[in-house]
Amino acid sequence: MGLSQRFDSRSAVSVDMDSDGRLDLIVAEQLPADITLHVLRNAVKQTGHWVGVRLRGRCMGSQVTVRYDGGAVTRQIISGDSFRAQQPATLHFGLGNFSKIKSIQARWPGGGITRLENPSVDQLHELRPE
Repeated sequence: MGLSQRFDSRSAVSVDMDSDGRLDLIVAEQLPADITLHVLRNAVKQTGHWVGVRLRGRCMGSQVTVRYDGGAVTRQIISGDSFRAQQPATLHFGLGNFSKIKSIQARWPGGGITRLENPSVDQLHELRPE
């Protein structure tokens, strides 16, 4: 992103706010009596393919696996990894030059599995428990 900010920040969340495949940042600046949110939009030119997966329902702890010709990547929905911040139930997977996905699979906390075969790249997909 090539950014540099001078403020006391305590929380940061990365999220694709405009569904363009580029992760943006929301950073909280700690002031003596208040908190100011800074939205840092990612304007870097898109250089590869991506897929986004948004989970609906009780999804905390769910694992999402994206399988493509280059292999497989698994990520987990977590409540937060920054002070006083919670990540959204949306995961971003960078695919580089791979333009085809074999499947997206969500393993839900209760053990259920939702699977999407041959989804399109460069877009956000929504999954719900079956």
